[in-house]
Amino acid sequence: MVSEKGKIRMAIQVCYFLNEENLQREMKGITESMDYFGLNEGLILAYNTDDKYKFDNKTVLVKPVWKWLLEKRLHSYG
Repeated sequence: MVSEKGKIRMAIQVCYFLNEENLQREMKGITESMDYFGLNEGLILAYNTDDKYKFDNKTVLVKPVWKWLLEKRLHSYG
């Protein structure tokens, strides 16, 4: 979870590969967290998957860890 001033802003889940075999399980986990904390956006970090899923007014971003780390580093200098 990513929090700001004590408020949860985003649910984050990590898996090595996101594929047809585990997609349903990973989506269930992240959306349950999103529902629990009243969030509309979640993030799944994976080894080398870049995708976006939208359903029920919710967005789940899937990013490779390396890309997410670079984005975080660039934002911290901006």
